[in-house]
Amino acid sequence: KFLKEPVAIEVDFCNNQILVANKVTGTITFHASFPTASDKRFPFGTLFNVIGHKQSFLKSTQFLGIQDVKVNSKGDIIVSSNHKITILDGKDHSTIKSFGKKGQDQWRFNYPSGICVDRWDNIFVCDFYNNAVKIFDRDGKQVSLFGSQRKDESSFSGPISVAVN
Repeated sequence: KFLKEPVAIEVDFCNNQILVANKVTGTITFHASFPTASDKRFPFGTLFNVIGHKQSFLKSTQFLGIQDVKVNSKGDIIVSSNHKITILDGKDHSTIKSFGKKGQDQWRFNYPSGICVDRWDNIFVCDFYNNAVKIFDRDGKQVSLFGSQRKDESSFSGPISVAVN
């Protein structure tokens, strides 16, 4: 029911779960990862929560056009959807911070797609139609960007994925 056009998967080692972002339903589903010695409630892969849907076990938070989901070192969930980035508490899934607006200005988003988080919890965002990768700190403050709409060696054409080592 909720797994329609999954677009991203993330293993959350902090909270021992697997997250799947579903574009069509605008949801994030939570599945049991490997059980710990103290918590064997759910066998591997069992769906145990859904957020972003009216039938959510916790609350309704719609993620229109969800593109990616990642988990930072604290277990917080970072979501790329609807021309913004949303940071959710990893335990109760409440919104910690949301930032971004649609536009073509340097720090606005025009279809943010792939995201990743580095070891300092900086957030890297591929901005598809603005042809750039934008970097924000863990609080959503602008740090740097690269790429542009120029047509030279430093430009991108619709970046969709980013990774850091």
